[in-house]
Amino acid sequence: MKLRLLPLVCAPVLALVGCSTAEITPLHEARVQEVSEIRDALAGTDFDCTNWQELKQEEGVCMQKEKGQIKFKLDGTPEDYARYLMEEQFPYAKEVIVGENWVGRCDNTDEGTCQTIAEGLGASVKQSTRS
Repeated sequence: MKLRLLPLVCAPVLALVGCSTAEITPLHEARVQEVSEIRDALAGTDFDCTNWQELKQEEGVCMQKEKGQIKFKLDGTPEDYARYLMEEQFPYAKEVIVGENWVGRCDNTDEGTCQTIAEGLGASVKQSTRS
């Protein structure tokens, strides 16, 4: 292959790579100070908040176009709070994202959305034991 043809072959490949979807930015610190850090980590990805409502410094709702919404809340005991959400407060909830000091209750999200977001942020998903 002649060197002058190389740009014609490589340019389309590089263009395709440049169009790929951005990945979720993992949270650099396991403990977040404000829920807006989670919003910022999702910015520019398939899980970008098309509408963000910050209810308090420690609570916010991320609405995602055609994917539902996730309500994030900072909490000192996220495992316990996730259990409370699914067993007491929102028994219809199927899964909750659990971070170091925060939770994300998924409402009407596409299957796999919570898991993908959790993995991207360095968190886990607690699933309901109810059928």
